[in-house]
Amino acid sequence: MLSLLLFFMTSSPRRASAQTSNSANATVTVSVVPAVSITSSGGSDGAGNLDFGLVIVNSTASIHPNTSSSASLYTIGAGAGMAMTVSYSSPTLALSDTLGNQLTFTPQVVGSQSSGSQSSASSKSSGASITLSGTGSYYLWLGGSVSVPSGQAGGTYTGTFDLTVSY
Repeated sequence: MLSLLLFFMTSSPRRASAQTSNSANATVTVSVVPAVSITSSGGSDGAGNLDFGLVIVNSTASIHPNTSSSASLYTIGAGAGMAMTVSYSSPTLALSDTLGNQLTFTPQVVGSQSSGSQSSASSKSSGASITLSGTGSYYLWLGGSVSVPSGQAGGTYTGTFDLTVSY
């Protein structure tokens, strides 16, 4: 009898364990933007620099970015149709001589999607949004003015204009 009891205990039906499962998924996306390039050309020296030349005290020298062949040209290259932000030394830039005397340069920047549109390019303040052309280009021209007050020390005054474009 004991063996019969053991038989029933060991051969009793086993309960099936219930299993459930579920799954989820996610779409992985990455948007790759091409590297940004900025090249400068034009300007008073052909290399993209502005040179106002000799300026007499108590006068103002100007290079108009829409009309002057002395305006510096910056060519921006990246992805076609990309929206970007332009930032630069604004609203003024200090120019210094070797003795620490200073003058103030007031930049003027205009821009267009076409390199042949300097005369009709629109004004671009620092922080302005631009959209690159279908070929992935945008053109900025730099000009500006320097006022030389009476009594200003003679010498050569220089400063560095910084232009940044970013996505």
